[in-house]
Amino acid sequence: MILKNTYEKLEIHQGWESAYRLSPLQNKLNHKLMMRIIKYIKPSADSLFLDAGCGVAAHSIKIAGLGYRCLGVDISSKILEKAKENISFSGLEDKITVICEPLEKLALSDNSFDVIYCRGVLMHIPEWEKSLRNLIRVLKKGGKIVILESNHDSIETFLVLLLRRFKKNKSKMLETKDGIQFWSYDQTQPFLVRVADIRYLISRLEGNGIRIIKKFASEFWEIGRFPGGILRN
Repeated sequence: MILKNTYEKLEIHQGWESAYRLSPLQNKLNHKLMMRIIKYIKPSADSLFLDAGCGVAAHSIKIAGLGYRCLGVDISSKILEKAKENISFSGLEDKITVICEPLEKLALSDNSFDVIYCRGVLMHIPEWEKSLRNLIRVLKKGGKIVILESNHDSIETFLVLLLRRFKKNKSKMLETKDGIQFWSYDQTQPFLVRVADIRYLISRLEGNGIRIIKKFASEFWEIGRFPGGILRN
C-alpha cells in the first residue's frame, strides 16, 4: 500500500510544520541533533546526501548549509512545490535538487549516495522494509545511513498504551513484529504512525549488510504532543 493520496494533503504537512518548525527551541534542538549526527558520520566535503522523505526541504537546507550537496525525494508533489520555494529563499539552489518518488519504488541508481538521511519517515510508510532496501541499494559502499524513528521501548510509548486503556481512541492499534502501528483516517484517507521495535529495525539493517556504528536517543517524548507552553519548552 502506497499512501500517495494521503501525503498530497497539505493539511498533514502544515500540521508537521506547526509542530516541528515554528518553535525557536525546537529549531535549536534540530540544529544540535544534526551537528551531532555529522560528528559521528564524518562526511567528506564532496559528499552527496539523499534526504529521504524531504518534505519542505528543511533538513536538505540544513545539510546544504553545511556545504554538502543534497538530493531530496518525497512522495508528495504538492509539498515539493513548497520545498522549491524554501530552497530558492535559502539561496542554495546550486546545492539541492528535489524529485517526486515514493521510497517504495525509488528509481535512483545503485551506489549513488555517500550519506542517506531519513528522519521520521519510515514510520509513516506501510511497506517500510521495501523502502529501507531501496535506500540501502542506492547507498555507496562504505557510505552512511542515518535513520531516526520512534522507539516502542520508550517511557512515552508505555504511557500512551496505558492511557489507551482508559480513553476512547480514534486510531486503530496493531501490534506487529516491527513495532506498534496506529492507523487513522482523514476523509477516508489512511494515515499511519508506527512506533518501531528498534531491535527489529537494527536486524533489518544488519540483514542488508549495514554495520551499526552509533545508536542514541534524540527525544524524551514526541514533542508534537505539546503544541506550546511551559511543558513543551
